[in-house]
Amino acid sequence: MVYLIGVLQRVAQGETALYAPRNPGESGENFSELIEHVLALSRRGMLTSGEPRVGNRNTNQYVSIDNLSLTEEGRRWLESAR
Repeated sequence: MVYLIGVLQRVAQGETALYAPRNPGESGENFSELIEHVLALSRRGMLTSGEPRVGNRNTNQYVSIDNLSLTEEGRRWLESAR
């Protein structure tokens, strides 16, 4: 749940796109997992997003996602979680 709140907070603070780190060792978070959480939030109606971009079709590694926007439902849920 903390991870989901973090994603919603990032979008609420104006982040509209997420990009995989250039060097996988730079970030402790698993970017593909982050994208899966974004997609789950989108399916639940808490945010909207574009389609994620896949860098290597053989490994299904996501490289970015854009057009992130918090919905009113997501904003209300985030307010109640604080």
